[in-house]
Amino acid sequence: MDITGLLRQSVSWEAIATTNDRDDPTYAAAVTLNCRKIQRLKDLIAKDGEVTTATNQITLGPTTTVAVGDLLDGREVIAVSDMVNYAGAVVGFMALTR
Repeated sequence: MDITGLLRQSVSWEAIATTNDRDDPTYAAAVTLNCRKIQRLKDLIAKDGEVTTATNQITLGPTTTVAVGDLLDGREVIAVSDMVNYAGAVVGFMALTR
């Protein structure tokens, strides 16, 4: 099953390219990805251990390599999880942003 045909919206993805001497990230050039965006509030524990609230849920295709810390439409990705079908194959990814 390929969900790429169901992703009819788009998002601008800026991956972390490097970090400077103060550990501030610098981002690569923006790339447009197909997606499905919805507003969703969800509390979760971020990578720094603090409770944070995600405000957007973005569904992406199976070939995407979005990681925590990247930017989607200028918002920081705080969690990424895979979407798996009944056979165990990854069919997409779900990213939460704040």
